[in-house]
Amino acid sequence: EFRLRGFIKAELFTDEQARLTERLGTHLDSKTPSLGVAGSTIALDPEQVNVLRGVYAQLKAKQKSMYIEAPTGFGKTVVILKLLEALTRDGKPPRIMIAVPDIDALETWRNAIEELAPILSKDGKNPFEHIGYYYEGQKDTDKAITIATMTSMVLTNQNKVFGNDDFDITIIDEGHSALSDLRVSVLAESGAVRIYLSATPAYTHAKSLDNVAVRAYRCSPEYAEQLKLVSKYQNIIVAQPDIVLDESVLNQSGDINLA
Repeated sequence: EFRLRGFIKAELFTDEQARLTERLGTHLDSKTPSLGVAGSTIALDPEQVNVLRGVYAQLKAKQKSMYIEAPTGFGKTVVILKLLEALTRDGKPPRIMIAVPDIDALETWRNAIEELAPILSKDGKNPFEHIGYYYEGQKDTDKAITIATMTSMVLTNQNKVFGNDDFDITIIDEGHSALSDLRVSVLAESGAVRIYLSATPAYTHAKSLDNVAVRAYRCSPEYAEQLKLVSKYQNIIVAQPDIVLDESVLNQSGDINLA
């Protein structure tokens, strides 16, 4: 399912963002699972292609903040890698930030790029030629694609490491974990298109991705199982908690203060 929703206003697109939208539309016209991306090893399921159609529909409507809702195991990471491949031109990706919740998630993305999307590099041999990382152990600032923990994303904003217009697109993995007031404000300052990924967009009854983004696509766990995109053992649905975290329990980077 993908749809347009009008309660979040359209924003001004840069010329590059308009070009990226047109490029994605061209690839979606392809009839092949690779979406016409030369050298790609990623072949999407038709329903995964529908995710990108939903993203494209929102981009055409000049929506800069959107979310993708799909269960764990659906292949949201693979879909985003295909998006990055489709937007790559002349061997160089556009300026992308991928914000992840923690170091483990950063390593997951690092491994996925190396194994599944080596063409994101210029020659297909060095998967990290255009990929940089920004976290406590590494601070790359000159790469086309930067993967950063959410804590580091906030710190780069506070310390003016990156400008608000340094990225064309920001992908927010586990987007529901970016719903603290601080993280929402940091992302809202950016001129980038924001694409949130989540299996549970309603973090609590008061904090939901619906408050900061329009829905580009939704796939229920049951439908994903029916399509055999996930197994029935992955579809353990946990009820949303009724509590609302007081902002006082969040530290300066927007993380929960466990002290």
